[in-house]
Amino acid sequence: MLEDAGFKVLKLEPMGGVPEIMTDIFCKNALAVPVIGKPIVLLSQFITRLFLKTGIGKKVSKKTAEKFPLGYFVVVEK
Repeated sequence: MLEDAGFKVLKLEPMGGVPEIMTDIFCKNALAVPVIGKPIVLLSQFITRLFLKTGIGKKVSKKTAEKFPLGYFVVVEK
């Protein structure tokens, strides 16, 4: 789409992976729980951040980012 709009893509990288996707889906649903939803979300996000700082967390996220990205980082030039 960017190239069709006249941009030259200099860099396109997936960001996030399965741990981030699972946390995102869980948190979006947990927010609907009255009273305890937000604390559960904050705890879940904290635990995920800790997991992603470990070697296995980084590896899982990186290996699954291509197939299950949370988003993309893109650098373009007009």
